[in-house]
Amino acid sequence: MDKEQKEQWEKEYDKAMDKTMSSIIPGKKYRLFYNEGNRNNKLMHIITIVDDEYFVWKEWWRKKQRWLYHVEHFWSFFYYLEDDKMAEVK
Repeated sequence: MDKEQKEQWEKEYDKAMDKTMSSIIPGKKYRLFYNEGNRNNKLMHIITIVDDEYFVWKEWWRKKQRWLYHVEHFWSFFYYLEDDKMAEVK
């Protein structure tokens, strides 16, 4: 990767991070929705942001009656938002 490509990639990375970080707020709930009846649909409770890049979130696991905790890089959330798969629950 040459210097120009690296600068372009860093610019895109910063833009994606800014968009994601301004859209996802710790303490709020978001619905991840693929389609009706899809078992991967989730209600995500955003807990915090770690190292300015990772979201910590939890979901209720009905089968075991307990919380499942996840740590996910902001890129996942960026693509959820870009594909209109994620929306804040009011």
